[in-house]
Amino acid sequence: MSFKQELENLLSQAASSLPPKTLATIQQSIQEVANLEISGQALKQNDYAPNFILPNAVGKLIELEKLQAKASVVICFYRGLWCPFCNLELLALQKALPEIQQLKASLVAISPQTPDNTLSTVEKNSLAFEVLSDVNNVVARQFGIVYTVPKLMQEVIHSFGINFFRKMLPLSAVLAHALLLNTAALLFVRSLCVAGSNFWRI
Repeated sequence: MSFKQELENLLSQAASSLPPKTLATIQQSIQEVANLEISGQALKQNDYAPNFILPNAVGKLIELEKLQAKASVVICFYRGLWCPFCNLELLALQKALPEIQQLKASLVAISPQTPDNTLSTVEKNSLAFEVLSDVNNVVARQFGIVYTVPKLMQEVIHSFGINFFRKMLPLSAVLAHALLLNTAALLFVRSLCVAGSNFWRI
């Protein structure tokens, strides 16, 4: 099954199982984030990707410039283990990893969750690429993709029993899919940040 099909199935399941009021709140929150026009503040093609040093799932510090010295780097931001759509995105990236490696590139994913939760993400999804912890969204802010979660959406997340305490998150591929109302396949590519020596693609 393709990433697009899996995403559509997950969206369909959510739509059929959630109360109408909750669905309306989610749709309203998505529109609020869309109105922020985050893409206007994000790094553009030919911008320099800022260097960063972040801990991976086992606490080892990973530096972008050292990865770039070996190959191009594909960077994907996601919200956290608590987000089923983000987990779907990571699984799709894992499937795409051989193709990325064939292009002589490496892959890293970044989220604001702690290293402990990052390790859980790696284990749950059997990921074979680096997953880094950007706890305070420092790096995501440098890339210009941080947004404030609408208050009503924070309440919805809490209602799911998720211990959600972050009011700001990085824009992820699956959320961008909802914002742009485009095909998941196209959005999946557009959401990847390819950091070379002097260019950025989103």
